Parts: sequence; C-alpha cells; structure tokens
Amino acid sequence: MQEKKERKSILYKFLVSFVLMSIIPVLYAGYLIANYVSPYTRVDVWLSVEILIILFIVFIGAGIVKGLLRSVVDVGDQARKALEGKTETVKVKGEGEIVELADSLNAIISRIKHETSALEKSQLDLDGANRKLLDSYVKLQEANEKLKKLDQMKSDFVANVAHELLNPLAAVRETMDILRSNLDQKMDARQREVWEISRRNVVRLIRLVQDILDLSRIEAGKLELNLQEFSVADVLEEVLIPLEIVFRKKKLTLVKEIAPSLKTMRGDRDRVIQAVTNLLMNAVKFSPENGKVILSMAVKDRAVTVQVTDFGQGIDVKDQDKLFSKFERISVDKKEGTGLGLTITKDIISLHGGKIWVESAAGKGATFVFTVPQG
Repeated sequence: MQEKKERKSILYKFLVSFVLMSIIPVLYAGYLIANYVSPYTRVDVWLSVEILIILFIVFIGAGIVKGLLRSVVDVGDQARKALEGKTETVKVKGEGEIVELADSLNAIISRIKHETSALEKSQLDLDGANRKLLDSYVKLQEANEKLKKLDQMKSDFVANVAHELLNPLAAVRETMDILRSNLDQKMDARQREVWEISRRNVVRLIRLVQDILDLSRIEAGKLELNLQEFSVADVLEEVLIPLEIVFRKKKLTLVKEIAPSLKTMRGDRDRVIQAVTNLLMNAVKFSPENGKVILSMAVKDRAVTVQVTDFGQGIDVKDQDKLFSKFERISVDKKEGTGLGLTITKDIISLHGGKIWVESAAGKGATFVFTVPQG
C-alpha cells in the first residue's frame, strides 16, 4: 500500500513538472503555427491569449502553493500544541510529503515526551535524594557538635588532672633531692640505685604531665608566645648542659655546627629551648651507643634554620607522616617518652610561623629540620 502511494506521488510530481516545463515551448510552438497558418493574424491577439493562459497557470499554481503553505502552517500549529500537551499527535489529511512530515514530527514529539517524562522522574528521585542527604547532613552536624563538646570536656578534664598532678610530683622530686643530700652518706649502692630509678620515674611523670598541659593549651589556643630577641649562645648553653648526662650515659658525641654570623634570633626563648631539646632527646633515643648527633644552626633568607641529625635506624618514607601525630610511635622498640614531643615541637614552630620536616630513609639515620622566620 505504501509503495503504491509512493509511486502515485512520484507520477504526480512527474506530470506536474512535465506540464510546467512544457508551457513555454507549447506556447511558442502555438505562436509559430498560428503565424504559419495565418500570417496575417495580429501578434497582439496571440500574445494576449498567451498571457491569459500564463495567468491561468499562475493562478492555479498559487492555489496549490497556498494549499501547501496552509498545510505546513497547520502542521506547525499542531506540533506546537502537541509539545504543550494540548493534543496528542499531529494529524493531517492527504498524502505525500506533508504526511511524512507529520509522521516525523509525531516521532520526535513522542521521543521528547518520553525523555521529558524520564527527566521529571529523575528530578523527583534527585529531590528525594537531596532531602535525605540534607537530613543526614543535619544529623551529622548535630553529632559533630556533640563530639566537639565531648572532646572539649575530655581536654578540660585531662588538663585539670594534669595540672593537679604537676605540683605534687614537683614536691615529690624536691623531697627526694633533699633526702638524697641529707642521707647520701648513709645509703649503700642498692639504696642509691633504687633512689635513681624512683627519681627518674618521677621526672618522667613530670615531663609527661607537662607535655599534656602544653598540648592542651595549644589545642585550646591558649599557648601565647613571648617574642623577644635572645642570645643563641645562651640558649644553647641552657639546652645542652642538662643533656650532658644523657649524652655521656649513651657515649654519644654531640657535634655543633653553629654559623658564626648567627648571634641572636627572635622568638619565644623558652619554647625554642623546648623545641630544640625535644629534637635532641629524640636523636639520643634512636642513636646507637658510641655514635654521634649533629646540631646545626644557620640563618638564611631572614629565617633561622635548625637541624638535628642522628645516625640511627632511620625512618621509612611511609612512616614519616605519622611522626608529628599525637601518641604515634613508628618503632617497635619500647623507647622512653610520651609520644608527644614531636607533636608539641611542630605546634611550637607553627605558632612561630615556621615549618618542620624530616629527611630520612630506613637504615640511614634521620635529620629533623625546622625554620623560624626572623622578619
């Protein structure tokens, strides 16, 4: 049936085209014949006849074109109404290209409606997911606020306990020193050994409590720096004299490489001493006996750079990110300490506007470096 319509349409187009193409030749042939049959026939009469015929053909063509345009406009109006949902499909009468155009438009409109329906469904699903996500976010915010309060309560509790412990421990240490000075002559070797162990543990507890207090102040933003100009030589003396016994006990050699031009530096004197002491104590813990530790200090680009190098077991690259985290230990060996020294050191340097890092590899020792701006 469809093939029959297509053949009919092709035949119709061929006939129309043939007639249109034949009009001028036929009229001219008629003119020649009329002139040949009756040479005395007036030319203007024949031209008038030809003009009338052409006008008739134009009138018929205009009617056809008008019909086609009306059909196209009708198809356009129906397509618009179909897209607006006022009608279901585009319907036209007749056959040929207009019908094919209507069928194509119907297919397009159907696809658009299907895609629009799927998009609306996806939008509804997305709105539902957004509502659930918003509810989850609100609950997460509430849980986070509760966790913050609990964390603050924990920090306050730890700080209060540490503060309450610090004074009694300091009193115990002082009492032990007084007893030692008064009873030293009466103590035998075993008693002195017990006293040394007891005092060392008391000092260790004091250091632990002090570290916890420092960390609590840093986390609460209550650790304020007392920035001032101070002598580098005085700071080194205050750092190294208390550590002489520690170095001597492990038979370590301390190599100092201090730049001659570095006479003074600006910062919180006590906190810089604390940072350098922490790094040196860390180097002592991980250095083999009869080894050495290098302390370097220099000034460059308006910043003081401090380096502490040991020749111990080194630190694997994958473990270096853990070094400055609270209570992290990367060694399987049980080393004395709180696990807070490097964390506190990093916070102290950060408060100074500087930075700290480590350069190391497994089995090749480690170098801890920090810089303190002087500008």
